[in-house]
Amino acid sequence: MAFFLIWGVLGLHGTQDKPTPVVASVAAKAPGDRQAASGDRVVAVDGRRGTFDQLRHQVNTHRCAGPQTANCVAATPAKLTIERGAARR
Repeated sequence: MAFFLIWGVLGLHGTQDKPTPVVASVAAKAPGDRQAASGDRVVAVDGRRGTFDQLRHQVNTHRCAGPQTANCVAATPAKLTIERGAARR
């Protein structure tokens, strides 16, 4: 039983010790679906560089315009700086 539980967790979350700010995939019709692509590296959010956790925290500062609900739209969009190959956008 424990084997299957560990296998399931590793299968869902991977084996990396630390997450990286690399885009795995972008959902169709999601905000930014025409700007970001799989493999892009997020180097800054709102002009602030940092670790994965710092970038995630900066994105989370953009709260819903109204009550916090699933799929709500942020009052202000997060501005991402991404690297794609040698280009930075």
